[in-house]
Amino acid sequence: MGCVPILMKDHYVAPFSDVLNWKSFSVEVSVKDIPNLKTILMGISRGDIRIYTSKAKLTLPNLKLNLPNLSVGHLGSDLCRGILEFAEERPLGKSGLQWLKIHMANLYAGGVDKFSYEGRIAFTENHLDDIFDSADRSLEGRRWWLGTEDPFQCLATCINLAEALRSSSPETTISYMPIHQDGSCNGLQHYAALGRDKKPADVYSGIAARVLDIMRGDAKKDPATDSNASLARLLINQTTLTALGEMFEAARSIMSWLGDCAKPYKWASQLQIFHQN
Repeated sequence: MGCVPILMKDHYVAPFSDVLNWKSFSVEVSVKDIPNLKTILMGISRGDIRIYTSKAKLTLPNLKLNLPNLSVGHLGSDLCRGILEFAEERPLGKSGLQWLKIHMANLYAGGVDKFSYEGRIAFTENHLDDIFDSADRSLEGRRWWLGTEDPFQCLATCINLAEALRSSSPETTISYMPIHQDGSCNGLQHYAALGRDKKPADVYSGIAARVLDIMRGDAKKDPATDSNASLARLLINQTTLTALGEMFEAARSIMSWLGDCAKPYKWASQLQIFHQN
C-alpha cells in the first residue's frame, strides 16, 4: 500500500475502526467538500503524506485478512450502491420511466419519500432543472444532488434520468439502473403470513395506537398527567419488537422457534458462514 486512503463520508463508520485509527493514516473528506477535494489534497504537506503512507503500510495485514468484507454490494454504503449496475441492460419502458422518477424522489428523502407515487413523480418533474444540472455539471453546477440523503445514488439516477428524458424516445432508453423497493416491516410480513396473523396496513401506526392506550391508562392513575399525549411514528419504528407479542402472537412464536433452532450455531466470521458448536 503506497498511497494514502481517502474516506469520503459523513455518517459512515470506517471498517474495523475498533482496531484501526483511520485518522492516523487516511484523509477524511465530508461529502459536501467533494468539489474542493483537489484543494484539500494539495494542502497536505509532503511530510504528512510520508507519515500517512508509512502508517498505512502497517495496516496492510489487517486489510488483506478482511478484503472480502470491503467488496461492493447492494447492502453497502451510498457510494457502493451508487456505482452498482446490472450486468444486463433493459429498455426503461413506460413503467420503468415512472419508477425511475419515483426512485429519484426516494433518494432525495427528507419526507418526499413518504409522498404518494403520484406526488413523488410530480416532485421529480418539478426538479428537472436541478436534475439536468447535476447530470451535466455535477461538480461545477449547483450541486443539488449533494443535498440529498443518498447523494451518490442520486447522482447516478440524475445521469440516467437526464439521458432518458433528452431522448426522442425516453421509454426505449437502455438502463442498467437498480430501482430499490421498500416496504413496511417486510420481515414481519413474512412471519405474519407463516403464522396466519392479521397484519394492519401500517404496523408502526398500529403499535403506536396500542402504546397510546397504555399511556392513557397510566395517565389516569395520575391526575396531574396529560392523557392527551401523542406518540411519533418514528419513535414506534424503533420499538416495534416490544409490542409484537400482543399484536402478532403466531409470528412471535415462529421467531422464537427459529431463534431456538439457531442456538447450537454461532457466527464463525463476518462472511456469515455457519459452523456448528
